[in-house]
Amino acid sequence: MPNNRLPGILEDFLRYLVPPGNALFGYAEQSVNGISEDLRMFRPVDTPKALIHTWLAWQKEPGKPLGISITAGFLEHTAAEAEAVVNWMQRLFFPA
Repeated sequence: MPNNRLPGILEDFLRYLVPPGNALFGYAEQSVNGISEDLRMFRPVDTPKALIHTWLAWQKEPGKPLGISITAGFLEHTAAEAEAVVNWMQRLFFPA
C-alpha cells in the first residue's frame, strides 16, 4: 500500500481519494458486492480493483486511467492520504 501503514493494493489506497460522501461510490460498492459467487469472474483479492474501476466507469468521462483520473478531478489529490504520500516522496527523493 502506498502509505506503508495499511495492507492492500493501489486501488485500496485510491479509495481514500474518492470524494467524501460520494453517493455514486456507494452504488458501486453495492453493485460489486452484489455479484453472486457463481457470476463473479474476478478473485476476491481483486475486489478493490473491480470497485474503483466500476466507480470510475460511471464518471462523466469513463475509461480514464487511474493517474489521469486524479488529473481529471475524479479522485482528490488533496486528500490527507495523498498529501502524506507526496510529502514522503519529496523527503525521500528531494531531501532538504
